[in-house]
Amino acid sequence: MHNRPNSEHELFSRRIAVRAKGELAMGSVNKPDDEEGWSKQEAEWHDSLSIEEFVDLNMLSSYGVQDEEDAQKLKKLRESYEAATALIAGEYVFECWECDGRGAIEVIVDEHGLSQEDCSDCNGEGVQYVDEEEAAERIDGGYTPLRTPSA
Repeated sequence: MHNRPNSEHELFSRRIAVRAKGELAMGSVNKPDDEEGWSKQEAEWHDSLSIEEFVDLNMLSSYGVQDEEDAQKLKKLRESYEAATALIAGEYVFECWECDGRGAIEVIVDEHGLSQEDCSDCNGEGVQYVDEEEAAERIDGGYTPLRTPSA
């Protein structure tokens, strides 16, 4: 069971998203765009929902899980979300904004999760942002890597 702000079978009002790591992320159901913090993959997932799935999503977001049928609907939505937004294993390299892009920050995604190397130019001076959760958000949340996944 994952540590979530609410119980396993509850959702906050009209907000739902389950990150690739299984953690609850917040994004408005009605506005899947950058303003609400949705990544491109999340928005595409939202847009791909059938009318029935969209209605289920809104009902679950508004009222939570009421019975076993709701639990199965939520499980199906979470599985499709995770499949659509999962981090792709490989190596990502980002410009370091602390040193105006002179250096690069390397993030590795493997079966153990994420690891990060300090900036090649400023050695991570001021680059304390990169914890595992934020690195995941940067990878799937709209920051364009200099180099995309390579095995």
